[in-house]
Amino acid sequence: MNREEVLNQANELIAEKNFKEAKEILNSYLQKTGDESIEIHKTLGLCSVNLDIYPEAKENFEKVVAVNDEDATSWFYLGMIYEGLEDIEKAQKAYKKVIVLREDYKDAYKNLAVIHLKLKNFDTALEFANKALSYDSGDYQIHYIIGTAYTSKKEYEKAAEAMLAGIALNPEHPLMYNNLGSCYLAMKKIKEAQTAFEKSVEL
Repeated sequence: MNREEVLNQANELIAEKNFKEAKEILNSYLQKTGDESIEIHKTLGLCSVNLDIYPEAKENFEKVVAVNDEDATSWFYLGMIYEGLEDIEKAQKAYKKVIVLREDYKDAYKNLAVIHLKLKNFDTALEFANKALSYDSGDYQIHYIIGTAYTSKKEYEKAAEAMLAGIALNPEHPLMYNNLGSCYLAMKKIKEAQTAFEKSVEL
């Protein structure tokens, strides 16, 4: 099989979430041909990310961006990989590179917001989350991130407002109800807190 045929076969397997077999086909082709094209490495990297094999995925995507520094998607995957390898500094740099290349890449802002939540940089987390929200107000996860940041800042009214916005988009999310209950409890709204906690348990 030539490169195009191998990539087509691998992509069909990836569409079926059969990442292991796709990776085996790509590696076999690479060993036989020595074809170091970025398409092969990008597809191999995608397989490795989904198989949680971060060191190999890192190697693949770093080869891609070494050839094409303007591949925003590969930089995004590198950000995820660096996070998986707990190299937070490199993850932040990768996500910021994505934003430079594609200002509207919502998930890069979202992932930066989560990183800063973990680092307890709540104001910075809110900046990135609100930027993500400006590109997609219908993503319940962004509202959840904003609510979590405000909860950590003890700004419970704003936190509850964000959680309610998230729940409106995804009413089957027990953790948002639980966090909403905690906000109401902090505001001494006992009845509302009880209702939220009961809903969390119900789900």
